[in-house]
Amino acid sequence: MGTSLHQYDINTTGAQQTEQHVQEMKDLECQFMLVRWLGVASIFVLAWLHNPISTVAMIALGGIAGLYNTVAYILNSRIKKRDAQRALSIVLLTLDAIVVWCVIILFVRDFYTAAYAAFAIVIIEGAMRFGLVGGLVMTVVFDLGLLGAMIYRKAAFDVRFSISGYVFWITLMMIVAIAVGKVTNESRKHRRQSERLVEEKTLRLERERFSAEIHDTVLKTLQGLALEARALQDKVSVASDVKHTAQYIEEVCRRSGKEIRDAVLDLHSESPKSSIGSQISKTLGAWSKDTGVDSKFVLLGVDQLVSLKIGHNLCAILEEALANIHKHASASHVSVSLNLLPNELSLEILDNGHGLNIDTRNTSALVSSGKLGIVTMKERAELLGGQFSVKGDRNGTRISVSVPNR
Repeated sequence: MGTSLHQYDINTTGAQQTEQHVQEMKDLECQFMLVRWLGVASIFVLAWLHNPISTVAMIALGGIAGLYNTVAYILNSRIKKRDAQRALSIVLLTLDAIVVWCVIILFVRDFYTAAYAAFAIVIIEGAMRFGLVGGLVMTVVFDLGLLGAMIYRKAAFDVRFSISGYVFWITLMMIVAIAVGKVTNESRKHRRQSERLVEEKTLRLERERFSAEIHDTVLKTLQGLALEARALQDKVSVASDVKHTAQYIEEVCRRSGKEIRDAVLDLHSESPKSSIGSQISKTLGAWSKDTGVDSKFVLLGVDQLVSLKIGHNLCAILEEALANIHKHASASHVSVSLNLLPNELSLEILDNGHGLNIDTRNTSALVSSGKLGIVTMKERAELLGGQFSVKGDRNGTRISVSVPNR
């Protein structure tokens, strides 16, 4: 019961965070819609007060911007998924850049033009949507577009190419992109740190609750069985099968009780006491000693401490995989490798038993066929934002898990 509740709590937290991210993207989109309506009004004012190449084209641009802004409002209110919301952001950013460049082109016949400054709005939009990278990409778009606009102005209206003016505008836009992009990146970094703290706190609370349940139920039951086994031994005066069985029961209960107490102490710890490589190696070594199955552990990269969430789930995946191997594979050797990359952890479990090759994408089929252990491992990998696969043949089975290291 504790494990399923733990999984439910963490999944619920992840779903809430995803929903929160989508809502933040929607709120940001609403702000850009307001700015876009102001931009539409500005386009009409420019068409009226100034002297564009074509007043009709200016009015048409204002109408187009107003139209797609209205469509964006409808879509923004109906979209529920983060990927769809992100796609909407990319489309709107692209349309805004096109409209602004069309406005700029309609004023390029003047040597001194403030129309170039309008693209700063697009750069700010790109930086607020996609951070520093988005701002810099839009800056590159501006630099190339401005170069083309000045060349066109020279050819069409015989207005000289101003190198100093070009350098001024690209420098100004670069400063805007870096400033807004850095602020956006820092803001998102702090938000991710806050989310990780929430996840860590949720996991710690669940571990403490789960350890309390184990202590109050399973551990006390084992202690009671050990006492009963000791009492039974005292009642049997001579050596017999009953006495040997009672001794065995007492020994198993006491050993299991010690293991559970150690597990409870680990669950109560605020941070991992050992690095992930040490945790994996210890888990594999204990299993190999208990089952008598030969094992080998390979560590690639520099061993490191990881978050409670990553360490707990990776070790749980390994334990489930080893239990399945012992129960079903009839393997004589198991090899476990852990590859620690800067941004990713890869765990691979290879046995030489009966090959198991299944499609892990269809969770419903796995559940209906009784492969709940595979489902549990898959869910734990996905909980960490990672990938999980099982491939097998007559030479054995390979379980692969890769998760982000953040």
